[in-house]
Amino acid sequence: PIQLIDEPSFYFGLEYGVPNLAETYAETGLQSIKMTPALNKWGLIQPVKNAQYDFSLTDNHVREYQQAGFKYIQLLTYAESAWGSRSKTDYRPKKEFEEDYKKFIRALVERYDGDGYQDMPGLRYPINYWGVEREFTGYYPGTGSEYLELLRITYPEIKKANPNAKVMLNALLLWDVFQGNPSQTEIKNRFANPPGGKRKDLTDAGRLLNGHEYFDVIDFHSLSDYTEIDSTVKWLNEEMEKRGTNKEIYIGDAFPASPLLAYGVESCNSGLFSAKEFYPVTSKTRCEAANLIDALRKQSKQDHKNAVAWVEAHTSIGLTRKFVVAAGSGIKGINVGNLEDWFIPAGAGLASNFGLIDTIYGKGDQLVAKRTPQEKRPGFYAAKMVSKLQGFDSVEKLDWGENVWAYEFSLKNKRIIVAWLDDGEFYGLNAVYPKKTITLSRNSKAIITEIPTKNDTSEVSEVKSVDGKIVFELSYTPVFIE
Repeated sequence: PIQLIDEPSFYFGLEYGVPNLAETYAETGLQSIKMTPALNKWGLIQPVKNAQYDFSLTDNHVREYQQAGFKYIQLLTYAESAWGSRSKTDYRPKKEFEEDYKKFIRALVERYDGDGYQDMPGLRYPINYWGVEREFTGYYPGTGSEYLELLRITYPEIKKANPNAKVMLNALLLWDVFQGNPSQTEIKNRFANPPGGKRKDLTDAGRLLNGHEYFDVIDFHSLSDYTEIDSTVKWLNEEMEKRGTNKEIYIGDAFPASPLLAYGVESCNSGLFSAKEFYPVTSKTRCEAANLIDALRKQSKQDHKNAVAWVEAHTSIGLTRKFVVAAGSGIKGINVGNLEDWFIPAGAGLASNFGLIDTIYGKGDQLVAKRTPQEKRPGFYAAKMVSKLQGFDSVEKLDWGENVWAYEFSLKNKRIIVAWLDDGEFYGLNAVYPKKTITLSRNSKAIITEIPTKNDTSEVSEVKSVDGKIVFELSYTPVFIE
């Protein structure tokens, strides 16, 4: 039977849902997940005109994750079709096949809406969040105008099939404009001369937002570190206010931490084909970051094991920070990856090694390959700690002084503060992290738990209240204070 579900105050989500990993990730306690974006390709589900729809791949993914306990699933529509689309770079349906496309969208959304009509056999929970197409970068090859035309066709069909559906604008990628929480002047300068290079995801961002009649949720992707979140959200809210409307905001895809260097060759030298610097890396620390990435990839390097440990620790640290800052920014949710490592030999920095567990990857592409879960990494256990924040009633950002990030979550029976120190510097291999003494007014003892950065081990300390105060050291690694 279909179970009606209430919307949570905030979606603490994982991504991307792929086969054979649901049961393992259910152990985190998180209940929201975004499926792999390539799943609902029109040409895959209906390979020729008038062919019967084959939803088996999507069914398998949805069934596996719902049975494991994931109540909240996000899916994307994907219009690419060898016979129905206008071209390989223009996914809009050909005019003569526009009705076929509309019918496909209605059938797809209807199958997972949980209304008892033409539902997937075994569907447990309705799926109400639908993104239209993949990230507005090279993953969606068309222009902003072409996308808006496709969105205008798709939006009403989703709503016809499921009036409760929330349609998500395909994702904006604004990392280089907002990373490091820049000033308004700096944001303006970066839009004019983007550090990551001029591209359509920046030049057409305003055009996409102008189509606000045809989406309910703004999706942006956070591929730098957590410092880009607050300023991106502020900018998007201001842009919507200019247009006389407001929309939910959702981070549909987030790396847990900064890749350090990406979109090019990760070398000490900067140049035409060199990778871009991702915060907190700067031109001064670029070479140190490049050497870390090199040591990570090459087992023969003396620092290889140290590099692996560094990445696993920073994946855990960054994942916690992103979840907490996103929840504190007032948006609707965030999906943080990755469920597994990706095979990307070069050009993506640390991103290929952001998996939260070790896996053995079988034959086939990402939609069908059998995964065998192996050892869990620190980031997995950090996600498990973050799950304690689910269902919070409110969250407040606290002012604990310079370079301190602190958020107090109010839940039904308790309050949890999550805090860390960050001075914006890059700390590579063998770095000594700064510390700061924190003094808080508190009449009762505090249990301070550091998120795990080595396997599932967490350092726990009890700090007693003396004269109505507690005193403790805060460092780079986030702590939960209860």
